[in-house]
Amino acid sequence: MSENTEFFHLPLDEIRAGEGGKQITKNVGKLGSDAIVHGNPQIVYDSELGACMAFDGKDDYVELVNLETFTFKNGATAMAWVRYDELQNWSRIFGLNTLDLSDTNRSDQAFFYLANKGESATSILNVLGISTEHSNGIVKEKWQHIAATYSTDGKISLLFDGIQVATNHMPDEKFFAGLPWQTGFVAKSAYSRWDANYKGRMANFRLYNEALSQAQIQDLMEADLLRNARIRETTLLKADLYTIHEDDHKPLIFIEAENRSEPLELAIANPGGKPVNFVEFDAAATPDEDKFHLQLRFRRNVIAERIRTRLQDGKIQIPGWKYAVGTATDQREDFISFIKEEGTFSVPNDGQSQLLTIPEFSAAARGGARNTRVEIRFRTKAQDPGSIIRHMEIQSHLGLKTVPLTARIVGSNTVLSNALSNTLTIQVNPTDPKPVKLVAGTTFEMVVDEALISGNLLNAEMTWQKSDPSQNAELEPEILPGQGHQVLSFKLDEPMEVTKDTNLEIQIKGWATPGVFGLFTLLLRYEGIPGYWDGGWDLPVQLSPLVTKRGNVGIGTNDPQAALDVKGETKLGGNLTVGSESTNANLLVHGNTALEGKVGVGTSNPQVALDVKGEARLEGNLTVGSENTNADLDVHGRIKDQAGDVMPVGAIIAYGGKVAPPGWLI
Repeated sequence: MSENTEFFHLPLDEIRAGEGGKQITKNVGKLGSDAIVHGNPQIVYDSELGACMAFDGKDDYVELVNLETFTFKNGATAMAWVRYDELQNWSRIFGLNTLDLSDTNRSDQAFFYLANKGESATSILNVLGISTEHSNGIVKEKWQHIAATYSTDGKISLLFDGIQVATNHMPDEKFFAGLPWQTGFVAKSAYSRWDANYKGRMANFRLYNEALSQAQIQDLMEADLLRNARIRETTLLKADLYTIHEDDHKPLIFIEAENRSEPLELAIANPGGKPVNFVEFDAAATPDEDKFHLQLRFRRNVIAERIRTRLQDGKIQIPGWKYAVGTATDQREDFISFIKEEGTFSVPNDGQSQLLTIPEFSAAARGGARNTRVEIRFRTKAQDPGSIIRHMEIQSHLGLKTVPLTARIVGSNTVLSNALSNTLTIQVNPTDPKPVKLVAGTTFEMVVDEALISGNLLNAEMTWQKSDPSQNAELEPEILPGQGHQVLSFKLDEPMEVTKDTNLEIQIKGWATPGVFGLFTLLLRYEGIPGYWDGGWDLPVQLSPLVTKRGNVGIGTNDPQAALDVKGETKLGGNLTVGSESTNANLLVHGNTALEGKVGVGTSNPQVALDVKGEARLEGNLTVGSENTNADLDVHGRIKDQAGDVMPVGAIIAYGGKVAPPGWLI
């Protein structure tokens, strides 16, 4: 393999901030570009392979971009170190497809992937539908190097730990070179959305536009192992690296805020049976990149600029040590080198740690990585140089641990016990004019006591409210198991910003309570907000048969439209007074009363506007057929009984003819 061979190489040993709020992992090869990290995979330190990426098998994966660089014109090689935690259904080490994942049911797709077959330990390589397998070759919780090759003569090969274990040949009509790849993933399927994601650790994923030989693959394996052998702690010394805050010693580097910083302390211990002596220097020696007793190496731009400047100007005093800060010759790392002032240094085997403390230290906000690798180099007479790798989380300074966001319930915070249409709306808004950046993997969890829930699981959704409502994005929750409570977990699948114009809104719908009344609290947790510690908000909620909203009271409704809005049957035991403070009857109305429909007194089935069954008593005047009352009984019109018209006693009516008119009284 020529030194000029172009290749794509993801060490998978760090995650850093990229453009547009995306998380990326670096490509250190000559082919392609950095890859985008989705979900929340973790960078962990492994005693065998050093720093590597751990995938959760759910929504953690790496997206490959600029796929046009993978021409495979001279064949293809793909390889990675893998350590399976679980064998999930068709979980992928990597996959490429000429179609978008949403369109992969078409028959004209072309694909290239490495996976485990079904949920078995069989490894399968598939190139354009032609596959080869290695039965039961995968061993869980063990590091294995798996490689796949395609040569221009059509041969496809599967190699385990540098040894060919399976081959096949592609038909002549299959053309692999120059395909227009549209989709590419590591730890996720590019073939079907129903296939599982990879669960386990992975390191050193590589792609080549040529078919490497077995010997070349073995050389790369050995180079990885040799590199990691230096990283593995087969050293004479043990080291811990941490910052100090209020007696806490944690592997954190805090982002500089308001010119504040924390002490960074290196503790060196000797677990051996005799003292460890370091290389000796002249007392006048000045530390540099190669001249040191101890040296800390950071990724570029991790050290805050103010701290770097103060170190360069010698304004930070480290008693007993001379130091120098600079950038490595290869421009990839910044270093701080230390030499004991007297030129000699040793660590006795007395069980005590030797401490080197930088009294001021912090990380630059633009340093990028949420997890960063720090190499501790040392030069001893028995081991020169020696190296220990430590990983430290970059977080916001403790003075900014409170995220500038607030959560509040919009509208009424009352949940009705007798309504299945309850909707509780919660908004997350910024408290600062500056936007708060969230990343893919940022999680919000709503925790509800099961004693407050009747029936099925809560129905909820989260909406990213944008300035243009047509662009709003919705996210369904994952129901997580809980002991005595329900947890609705919303994990962002893309970066976003929370501003005064764009907020997050969570709606819990269809919440019915089991008849429990009183004031309770809901817990809304958040985690994974870059630069801030995880936390949460307690939100008060009132469980009641009544709801108050906009000055209105609702019974049986959570959106009352009048001063008193009752949905459902109403039963009243006692008197009801309308328009007065005194009650002298079961129903007492002071003022005008308007009734629509029929009124029944003594009957529940009135047949006319006023239907009275039984005796009736009236005090005052009664007018029939007019709005004006001039007598106790004022009738405008004729009065009839069952015999006909009724005339007042003594009335005389003039008439002519043989027949007396109706109502004539004698």
